[in-house]
Amino acid sequence: MSAVVLFAGAGGSSRGVEDAGYVTEGFEVWHPAVDTHNANGMTCHLHDLSDPANDDLIPECDLLWASPPCQPFSAAGDGDGEFDDRDGFPWTLRIIALRLPPVVIIENVKGLTFKKHAEYFGGVLRSLSKLGYDVDWRVLNSADYGVPQTRERCFIVARRDGGRITWPTVTHTEQAGMFTAKWVSMADALGWGDEWEAYHERGAGMVERHGDRPARPASEPAFALRIGGGGDPGGFVRRITLDYRQTNRAGELITCDVTERPSPTVGTQSQSQWIFTRPATTIAGDTRVFQPGGHHQPGEQSQNAIRLTIAELARLQDFPADWVWTGTKTAQARMIGNAVPPTMARVLAEANRPVTVRVGS
Repeated sequence: MSAVVLFAGAGGSSRGVEDAGYVTEGFEVWHPAVDTHNANGMTCHLHDLSDPANDDLIPECDLLWASPPCQPFSAAGDGDGEFDDRDGFPWTLRIIALRLPPVVIIENVKGLTFKKHAEYFGGVLRSLSKLGYDVDWRVLNSADYGVPQTRERCFIVARRDGGRITWPTVTHTEQAGMFTAKWVSMADALGWGDEWEAYHERGAGMVERHGDRPARPASEPAFALRIGGGGDPGGFVRRITLDYRQTNRAGELITCDVTERPSPTVGTQSQSQWIFTRPATTIAGDTRVFQPGGHHQPGEQSQNAIRLTIAELARLQDFPADWVWTGTKTAQARMIGNAVPPTMARVLAEANRPVTVRVGS
């Protein structure tokens, strides 16, 4: 079976679709992501999907996967929707109308389903129906499928091959059930174990950690995972300080919240322990909030926050351990933050295989 992946990014969706048994061909406008995608043995073309003059380069396929830019519908941004120049739904619908693939899967942020965008979202669904597709959508949580991250995304499944739209069976739940495993915790995913302790800046030039991970040069960029609860507006992950104990000038014990303001309620030992029992929250790839070095200036108390390497961020986003990342560290972090967890692409593609495949597939 063949698959076309639009807005392919660094290859998370392509990896998952290939794991489901398809041969993929990706199309992406950002050169660093194209390079990373191809470096991992999958085909991706540098391609501006907004330009219909290049539509003839996109082949027919059995499955079309599309992940249009989420910024127009993200609660973290301006939420301009159809009035945002980055809105990729018109380009996606144009290509679907041209090729009419038997199965279409579209992924975007949960904000697409909010009341603010209801009319536009309904228009997208009606456009697919007018093209002869049976259409359904759901918001799925990646943690329910074994991804160590509570990442909620809207998925649209459309079929015109006569097959039934099928939603993948949940394999993990917050509390393990008779037929489900427990959510994969952030600590378990990263191999930290129950005795993990935070990084500490030590001396000049080295960053050390208690445990099995070796020290790394301070010159190597790290990224702060901003960690927070499920109600975090905009889906940006918040930073949590594990080495949280501080005293004020009067010698009284205080803690710091995610903005480094004194707070008696945030950062307590009981609250910080959740990383050992729950998945991470959404990884943000927006460079405004996710900079190399984790926003820490020398001497700031916040430099005791959790700091993650590219490999650790990629693990939380469900990428294989041997995934090759190219480009700058900032570009790599952005790729990871914008990626589709491969498991999510796999389970949706597996559940909605075309009834018949194209001749020559």
